[in-house]
Amino acid sequence: MDNQNLLNDIKLAMKNHELVAYYQPQYDALTNRLVSAEALVRWIKPDGTFITPAQFIPVAEDTDLILDIDWYMLEEVCSFLKNRIDNRLRYVKVSVNFSRKHLVESSFRERLCKVVDNYKIPHNLIEVELTESALMENPKNMIDLIADI
Repeated sequence: MDNQNLLNDIKLAMKNHELVAYYQPQYDALTNRLVSAEALVRWIKPDGTFITPAQFIPVAEDTDLILDIDWYMLEEVCSFLKNRIDNRLRYVKVSVNFSRKHLVESSFRERLCKVVDNYKIPHNLIEVELTESALMENPKNMIDLIADI
């Protein structure tokens, strides 16, 4: 499959909610208690076919589609947490991965807060995770973004 077809398929997958969050638990080694989770994007087609992130994330990273995937995943995480909170189920903070490409988004913090606030999620339940390469590529923008958040 060529990259353009794959990009179109990814857009359709988001529209059809085929991209889902898998939650990797993070435990405190001293207490063996669940303290947080990391949301990892997975693509499951309607026929059950599993598309690994290695098959689609690099192509999305080469375009601005990765930005849409990141925001989509934030929405998925907020929806998940809102459901847990509303149903009085146990919940922990969840980290959401954001591409280095967000470093140039002038309204990143505002959009982040708007999404979280739309779900009425306490801000401390969302942890923003930026790739280490972002720091190496543009340390000033990374520091500015962290300070802004």
